[in-house]
Amino acid sequence: MNILEITLGYIILVLLCILWICHNLAYDYQMENHRLKVEIRRIKSEEVKNVPSERRIWVSEQA
Repeated sequence: MNILEITLGYIILVLLCILWICHNLAYDYQMENHRLKVEIRRIKSEEVKNVPSERRIWVSEQA
């Protein structure tokens, strides 16, 4: 093996590591985004439960 093959191997290894790190960051971002959406949905459903039933009926008729 000459120096060019070794250098090329290290470059490919570094690029694969960078790709793996970016993939993990994107996955973490996606999971956090999903968690926040679920939390927002839960809070909205709690807000609807706290509204008196007459108000809920009126709001649903407006939509």
